[in-house]
Amino acid sequence: MQLIVHAGMHKTGTSAVQRAFAGHKAGDVAYIPWKYPNHSELVALLFLDPEALPGFHLFRKRQIDADTLLEMRQTHLARIRQFLRQPENRDRKIILSAENISRPDFAVVRRNLHDFFSPLCPDIRVIAYARPPVSFLHSAFQEKLKWGNLK
Repeated sequence: MQLIVHAGMHKTGTSAVQRAFAGHKAGDVAYIPWKYPNHSELVALLFLDPEALPGFHLFRKRQIDADTLLEMRQTHLARIRQFLRQPENRDRKIILSAENISRPDFAVVRRNLHDFFSPLCPDIRVIAYARPPVSFLHSAFQEKLKWGNLK
């Protein structure tokens, strides 16, 4: 089994990659199941330090308390272990894709992710996309204009 961690920086076409692989149901590729094609929320839930979980913007916005988040973490860690142990996944490339993995402040998340997956997946590969800073700034500005968020 090989784990491919797709750590696309924001504004690099990550959403299109995620939708394509989340909908792919055949062959030697399996996408880690989650309620969204983007695994960013899942990665934060599973691999942020416990005291940082309630402050993560996606959980803070929904006002999910620390105890509930820790229960959710245990449930989803067990589901992923079960998914990886399914016989049909033994020889597959397993894909995890989350933009937030590339965040500079997510070093602990990357370490925890590695510590969880390395005993389960002997071969871990990381694919990361970056774009030139000026190109990124133009795109980010266009998004702010599009959504009316110029603060």
